[in-house]
Amino acid sequence: MLKRIFCVFIAMILVLLCACSSAPKPLAAVAFPKGISLNDYDARRELIENYPIEEEFSKMLADFSVRTTVNLYGECDGNFNYSPVSLYLAMALCANGAEGETKAQILSLLGANDEAYLAKQCEHFYRRNYTDNSIGKLKIANSVWMNNGQGDFSCKDEFLKTAAESFFAEIFSADFTKKKTAEQMSKWVQKNTKGTIAPNINLGAEALMTIFNTVYFCDQWTDRFDAAKTEPDIFSGDDVAFVIDFMNAEFSSHSFVRGENFTRSGLGLKNSGSMIFVLPDEGVSISELMTDAQTLENVLFGGESKAGRVTFKIPKFSFSSVLELKAMLNSLGVADAFSWENADFSAASDSEMCLSDVTQQTHIALDEKGVVASSFTELMYAGAAMPEGSADMCLDRPFIYAVLSSTNDVLFIGVFSCEK
Repeated sequence: MLKRIFCVFIAMILVLLCACSSAPKPLAAVAFPKGISLNDYDARRELIENYPIEEEFSKMLADFSVRTTVNLYGECDGNFNYSPVSLYLAMALCANGAEGETKAQILSLLGANDEAYLAKQCEHFYRRNYTDNSIGKLKIANSVWMNNGQGDFSCKDEFLKTAAESFFAEIFSADFTKKKTAEQMSKWVQKNTKGTIAPNINLGAEALMTIFNTVYFCDQWTDRFDAAKTEPDIFSGDDVAFVIDFMNAEFSSHSFVRGENFTRSGLGLKNSGSMIFVLPDEGVSISELMTDAQTLENVLFGGESKAGRVTFKIPKFSFSSVLELKAMLNSLGVADAFSWENADFSAASDSEMCLSDVTQQTHIALDEKGVVASSFTELMYAGAAMPEGSADMCLDRPFIYAVLSSTNDVLFIGVFSCEK
């Protein structure tokens, strides 16, 4: 009996060892920021002083967000969720491995003139927005995976150094021909999105390198919704009406914005971020608010600010999106990076390579407690004035939403228009 127990014990140890050995191990440790407690105001003040985010960079990121969103929305049907921050950071890391016209096109997309400035501001953005406390999280993760099953492929030390120091990227070397490598990559994504995204990663025979970015966000409403007031009602979608649970709240003095063809209001989150909701006027479609980047910028940030009674009626929802981003990047001027003849990534590696695919998967969920949102972007290489009226944010027809960071940058933007 004892012998049998001993054998079972040994078998369990071997299983655990095998499981541990299959976990991906970065080539070097990355010094991630430490989370700041919610009420540590001195630490937050010191963070702002040590890692300033310049107005120019904020404008670059905002411009990128609206331009790419407008372009992508035109290709999508139904619900739409997208993380411009996730794509921006992945492409900024990509720019540090590019040279010549390839680099120029990527920097133009990102609104930058210099990749060193861009990398430094991305580092500041990362440090300023990193959140890990008992209430909420905003954790951004990057990784670079190099294929050691393709001859003598390797990346240059300077590229990897920038990736680790400015983008906090973990560096992995693995055999892309092995099935377990794709499984390890998927586990890395699952770990960094708290299990909300579990991608099925396909590594082509010619794949040399991948860049991954993940964003995981969760936070609680500053003023929680009362679950007892949540009631089912009809949502009039694009094609069909359906019944869904609505969260309800009313504020006697709350800010809102009136703009041409829309009303916008937001709800605060406990870690200083917010979620805004844009309700088109009756008879106005989402497409009319997404006609171009300038229109969407006005929808998200413009209009006439007011204060008064605001009634919220917001559907509880949870859905995921999968976006193919190559065509959008092409249309915005990034062409050489995808061309075997023209791609120049000589700052990353001496091996000739080009981008083959850029994809993004996202997830978002709203309930009475707060918001959970996550994204996975893959680059594959081959927040009282006198009342001024009132606003009824009765979101029972298609609407636009955006999750904003504490620095007022667009982490996620999307449209809710249908049941699935």
